Amino acid sequence: MRGTPLLSENSRLQQQLSTVIWNNAESPVEGISEFVHSSFRQLLEIYELECEHFTEEGKPLYTSLLHRITSLPWEAKAKYFPLCALLPYVGTNRVLEYFADLPRQLLKCLSTNHLSPCASEVYKSLIRHQRQELCVANNHPSPSEKDLAEHWAERWYPTLLEALTSDLTLLQNNASSYLLPWTLRVFPAAFEILQGRISLTRSGHLRAWASLLSVQRTVTGSSPLSRDLLSTLRLALGSLDDSVRLAAVSLLCCGPKTSQPPTELELSEMRDFIPLNLNSDSSPFRQHFQAGVKRLLVRIRDSGLACLRGRQGKEEREARGGGDEGQQDLVLARGVDFVDWLTQLCFCYLAPGFNYQRKKTVLLLLSAVLETCTDSWSPEKKKGQPPAPLKSFSGLAE
Repeated sequence: MRGTPLLSENSRLQQQLSTVIWNNAESPVEGISEFVHSSFRQLLEIYELECEHFTEEGKPLYTSLLHRITSLPWEAKAKYFPLCALLPYVGTNRVLEYFADLPRQLLKCLSTNHLSPCASEVYKSLIRHQRQELCVANNHPSPSEKDLAEHWAERWYPTLLEALTSDLTLLQNNASSYLLPWTLRVFPAAFEILQGRISLTRSGHLRAWASLLSVQRTVTGSSPLSRDLLSTLRLALGSLDDSVRLAAVSLLCCGPKTSQPPTELELSEMRDFIPLNLNSDSSPFRQHFQAGVKRLLVRIRDSGLACLRGRQGKEEREARGGGDEGQQDLVLARGVDFVDWLTQLCFCYLAPGFNYQRKKTVLLLLSAVLETCTDSWSPEKKKGQPPAPLKSFSGLAE
């Protein structure tokens, strides 16, 4: 055993290790960056053990690392992995006090595709450690979910709301895809806080409302749609802003599982929405519209197949909790009726006299129907082949 620490402040070994790590943090050579990340974590572990053994106070290495991290430009990927590794040793409060501009820089990262995963990882690490610290600090009695969410909101609510209501489509989409799901997983009560503070009179907030409910539905597995939300949903579906309408369609079409059957409310609203949105000049709108309808069709198909399998025996139905036969027949009839209605609608608008935009949109929707609800096997496709029992489901429409 040495009588002095290996990694003492300004020691030659510490300086050499730091130089090697920082110089290779963004190396394009395969495997180097992963090796550097692992080495950095081991360096922190060894340093922490040394500090405990020699009862060193202050731990200056952490301060110097935080200083180095904050001095890097926000565009540098090497800025973010050390931050995640440092969190268990310095805590979220110290990081956010030392690095006050971090929330703003995370939003900048979310505005670029290649840095969005880095920002997501930092945010996820921060809020998970924040929850752990709050639970440890208040373990007698244990804090309620509402109290934990209020603490989260003090730090992060303005940042998340700014991202969700941003005019930058990429930032808004990345916030919905990366930040919002982790927020609702780590702090479930944050849903009520966000929902209560969103102003539905503004376009960006209306889009954020639809995104919030979509993510909540995916995370919890339960549908947040109810009759009391119908007026707000219709307000979003009738918005002049394409992104708001698409967010509302995503809310209607998404589900925690593809086998979850669409409700009567969802299908009714889509019947009203689809004919009014076939004439868009925007190609991105048409593509996202098709993607949303395809998700709905997949739910119709998979829930219908689940009902058909449930007819094979009472034991299977009871094991799966699929409900009685009358409910299964209703799900099947409702799904087949919607697919038939959508197909007939598409054929109607392919007649001579309708403009290019309308025909282009209905061709995309018809393509979604054919890809989802027919049993034609495509040898050139590696994924997305029709399920084996789809033929029996298709036969119900005959």
